[in-house]
Amino acid sequence: MPSSSVRPVSGTQCTIESGEYRAVVASVGAGLRSLTHSGRNLVVPFAADEVRPGNQGANLIP
Repeated sequence: MPSSSVRPVSGTQCTIESGEYRAVVASVGAGLRSLTHSGRNLVVPFAADEVRPGNQGANLIP
């Protein structure tokens, strides 16, 4: 039987918070979807249901 919940393109979302900082990491490629401080963006965020643009937030490790 199919599940009614649809997984976002970027995978499972993990939110990490400390003080005024908040980060959202996507499970697909461990991409950094957003990083904010006091509600202000520190990186250009992308939505959970879109493919990260231009490898944004990707770990590029040789």
